[in-house]
Amino acid sequence: ASSLAENQMDEKRKQLQSQTIYYPVPEKVDLSGFSEDIESIDLSLSRVKNLEDFSRFTNLKSLCFRSNLLKTLISEFFTADKGLSKITELDFYDNQIEKIEGLNQFVTLEILDLSFNRFKKIENIEQLINLR
Repeated sequence: ASSLAENQMDEKRKQLQSQTIYYPVPEKVDLSGFSEDIESIDLSLSRVKNLEDFSRFTNLKSLCFRSNLLKTLISEFFTADKGLSKITELDFYDNQIEKIEGLNQFVTLEILDLSFNRFKKIENIEQLINLR
């Protein structure tokens, strides 16, 4: 009877392991699975630390980085002249951003969420005249 109980426990353990979702801590987010003509990318809870190269996504209008580990908005890849000229929505809610910078170039922005970050003052968004 004990071997039957052990077999049942092994089966139960295997079932639980197969249901467990493991979240790796990636160095880089793999963007290869996204179509080049996609209009929205959501990288929430991806543990992103750096802004990636979005230049191949020429129709991108919305980018979401909610609940990640971003400390800065500055990146050589994250620019309006490198694929992000149509961007209308950026969401950086709940990151570790210490200073608002590098966003004035996105003059098409209508929605910008910088809630729950570490900066002390709102600055460097004077050019964003389309914000709602």
